[in-house]
Amino acid sequence: MKHNKKLLSVLAIGLMISGCASRDVTQLNVASPLSIISEASQEALIAQQNLKNSTAIQMQTAQKKQGSINHDLLNIDYIGDPIPLIKSISSQYGYRFVEAGPTHELPIVNFNKKRVTGVEALRNISAYLNTASITLDHQNKSILLTYN
Repeated sequence: MKHNKKLLSVLAIGLMISGCASRDVTQLNVASPLSIISEASQEALIAQQNLKNSTAIQMQTAQKKQGSINHDLLNIDYIGDPIPLIKSISSQYGYRFVEAGPTHELPIVNFNKKRVTGVEALRNISAYLNTASITLDHQNKSILLTYN
């Protein structure tokens, strides 16, 4: 019992000493709602500026592509349905491909290792077609296939 009292008194003294010790209180660094909103709006502004710059670069690239349909030479080696060829030319130069009228099967086109511009290729394809016509619209940036 004497041994338990001694142990109990040592334990009590230890608790008193530790109770008197000063604790290191760390404060949480909580940002104010205003600073959180400010940071988020700054990030949104930067994202909008990046989008605007990216769109401007894409527009410049598209305009260069669209202008080169008159003078860039294409190597065409193709036999088959004209629609995939027209779609390929339109996408290469940044034009939209549009079909108008009741669709029907078109005659097969044959280009054997031809080296022509995009405009000449469209003219040559149009020469094969007796039941449809191709219109290149530079203003609306579209290639229109009209079925007769």
